[in-house]
Amino acid sequence: MQVPELPPTEVHYCRSLTIVWCGFFVVNGSISGILALTGATWAWPVYTGFVSYLLIGLLFSGEFLVRSWRFGRYAGTPLRATVSSTLSAAARRTRGRGGDPRARAGARGPERVMDQG
Repeated sequence: MQVPELPPTEVHYCRSLTIVWCGFFVVNGSISGILALTGATWAWPVYTGFVSYLLIGLLFSGEFLVRSWRFGRYAGTPLRATVSSTLSAAARRTRGRGGDPRARAGARGPERVMDQG
């Protein structure tokens, strides 16, 4: 826990957020069930394997941004530090390899790129 006791405004926010997440999962489960029962053989895997995860990520990200904006003391959370360090490490690896591998392939010739793979 970040703090031993939440102020009343944050308790209200958490309760409201719980209702939002529960509503989301009820709607998400309903859509998945309807798609499964109707036999939509192409739509069900697309929704359950991609769209629903995209929506979960958007809701989580949006909530994180709202919480960080509304309650500033959460700006230095472990999640933010993890995301920041992950993105920084990925950027360093990309710069260390010389950028886009497709751009390097044209400069060195396709046969040299194939030899490394």
